[in-house]
Amino acid sequence: VGDSPAFQRVVDWAFSSGALIVASVGNDGQDYGVINYPAGYWNVLGVAAQCGGQVVPVDCPTPYGLATFSTRNSSVDIVAPGMDILSSVPPRVKAGEVSPGYAVKDGTSMSAPFVTGVAALVFAANPGATPFQVLRQIKNTATDMGTKGRDLSTGAGLINPRAAVTLPLPKDDPYESNADIAEVVGDPALVPTTSVSAFIAVDDDPTDVYPVTLRRGQRLVLAGRANGVKTSLAVWPPGTRSIWSGRPVATSRAARSPRLSYAVPRTGRWYVSVRARAGSGQYALTIGR
Repeated sequence: VGDSPAFQRVVDWAFSSGALIVASVGNDGQDYGVINYPAGYWNVLGVAAQCGGQVVPVDCPTPYGLATFSTRNSSVDIVAPGMDILSSVPPRVKAGEVSPGYAVKDGTSMSAPFVTGVAALVFAANPGATPFQVLRQIKNTATDMGTKGRDLSTGAGLINPRAAVTLPLPKDDPYESNADIAEVVGDPALVPTTSVSAFIAVDDDPTDVYPVTLRRGQRLVLAGRANGVKTSLAVWPPGTRSIWSGRPVATSRAARSPRLSYAVPRTGRWYVSVRARAGSGQYALTIGR
């Protein structure tokens, strides 16, 4: 499946409906240009493959390191075991067979189920948890690998099931999914003056959209504040179908505390967007007048 705005909306709908999607990033090695989907979509946990304890020529020169076949690009969010994994297979598959219907396999397709199982444990340990909280929990509790911090090879790092299940969950973002206007069409509109607090990340769901009901002649004043992330603000007129194909009537510069002021020429349901330009973190947006 290639990149598709329609498929992204389906993923976001599932995410906002209570489902967390986990996908393997692929086995394309060091070809950074290959992004596989659905791992490449926002709000999907993309999983890379970790080696086992044995040196395996070509695939695993370093014990417990990243498998050389594991795809390396922006779709990588987390790493999980992906070598010598016992898997169920069709009876006709004989490669690596242990017994009929079971075989030892390698690949990121072996890693993704591992993360899915951990996600299920986190949900079970935290009744009422949202997909946003579970996704952030798995990434926040990962053990760093390779280059310090998030990187294109190992994402947030190696999954840590014990920490993911036992540590307190991060704060929820009640507005997710709100990456585009189509996703907030049925949401209650905000009114001046309102303040919202949410999470945003340049590498995973970098845009948040909020509908705002405004009257002709009102002056919309937007003030953002964030730690660890630079954001920009924009105002979109009534009737805009998507921020990716429409044109904003006003924008701000990217900053940790962006501000924007705009006099509304007509009454209607307007839209305000916050976009991450660098980093990730919690932000606060005040919609004033």
